[in-house]
Amino acid sequence: MKSFTVVCFCGLVMFSRTTVGAFESTPRLSPIIVVPGFAVSYLQYSLNHSNPLPNTPWCKTSTSPTWEQLSPLPQGSSLDDLACYVENMKMQPNPHSIHPPFIPSRVNMSVRPWEFGSFNSSGTTLSDMVARLVSDGWSTENYTLACAPYDFRVPPDGLNASLFVMLKDLVERMYISNGNTSTTLWALSDGTPYILAFLQSMPDEWKDQYIGLFVADSPVWSGTVSPLLTFTSGYIPGFNRSSFDASIACSLARGFPSTPWLFPRVLNTSQSSGDAAYLWGPNETIVTTPNATYTAANYSLLLRDLGIASNESLETLARVALDTTLSTFEAPGVNTVVVVGSDVPTPVGVSYPSPFDAALACSCGAGNITYGNGDGVVPHRSAQRSQVWAAAQRARQKILVHLEYQDLRHVTCSFPQSGPTADACYHDVLTYVMNSTA
Repeated sequence: MKSFTVVCFCGLVMFSRTTVGAFESTPRLSPIIVVPGFAVSYLQYSLNHSNPLPNTPWCKTSTSPTWEQLSPLPQGSSLDDLACYVENMKMQPNPHSIHPPFIPSRVNMSVRPWEFGSFNSSGTTLSDMVARLVSDGWSTENYTLACAPYDFRVPPDGLNASLFVMLKDLVERMYISNGNTSTTLWALSDGTPYILAFLQSMPDEWKDQYIGLFVADSPVWSGTVSPLLTFTSGYIPGFNRSSFDASIACSLARGFPSTPWLFPRVLNTSQSSGDAAYLWGPNETIVTTPNATYTAANYSLLLRDLGIASNESLETLARVALDTTLSTFEAPGVNTVVVVGSDVPTPVGVSYPSPFDAALACSCGAGNITYGNGDGVVPHRSAQRSQVWAAAQRARQKILVHLEYQDLRHVTCSFPQSGPTADACYHDVLTYVMNSTA
């Protein structure tokens, strides 16, 4: 097996491919399971004589029928419904156990993905991607194309008892339904670490039989500044601030344990030396105010100055740090293609003109954002962290390919009408999918 890099310039499009290993081409169609990004999965909830909420006493304490739509908030909902939605979406550390580490903030509440396996679970968000794959031969009707939604509010360690069991079953059913053909897991954005966690948990023998390819499309391996912006100010990169209530975005971000889990990750003694280029240094500034500087090493100080350093929030930070998926960052052990966009201005830091005021939540405005190299959402170094897997993948005789495209924006590779760069990316990825079946 050999490792090589090819860089070519086609018009204004830079395409860089770094490859470890090689496929043997076969004509068989690999079934595809698409794993959505953050907040795309539809969630359902059930309440059974739950606790009344002191600030929103009109919210339900029981659902009828048993399961109702939780997220996204249904169209036509009132402001009262919105207030209940925010409260129902919040999570907290499990006070009784770390298995699971996080539970809903309301008692007697259960949450599950809506229609696991069906693209109904993602609404219209993935419809263009699905239509494109269907036009290329896949189908949602014959078990060649499916969707794996998940509860995006919690990191993988809090989901493995549910998501991983359902995903394993879906992979095996698609494998059998397609004549014992190995499956492609195509994960988008924040969905990539969830699939990495799943693959890390599975035996090599199972992966060798059932998984033909893992596509990590716009991955968030070392974190990103974007959720930190929402957490501090309610600002969502790419959205006009006047088009949403910043306080609602901020409140939701602070209620999800997955938000700090996606913050930029600090380099510490537990990481290998090869990780240094892809993580944040302990003294590297990310957020500033006139009287404070915050780095990836002092998020607890940030929480304190935001006025939310409760025992609960500090415990959330501690438990997020225990999630091993992105801290140990073990290789997936399957054939892997990583899609990386570059040279798109991407938030890498923010400076707020005033100190944080704990009494005025999310009042600091959008701030002065510093931009660097990335895909518009994920910094380049974060998406490229998987380069450290080269030796482990080679030892497992599995390929590791990094496809990098200049000006490719976050999660546009698989969507039509995103421009020639995205089209080139899609067709390159599809070539690996077509050649991945065992």
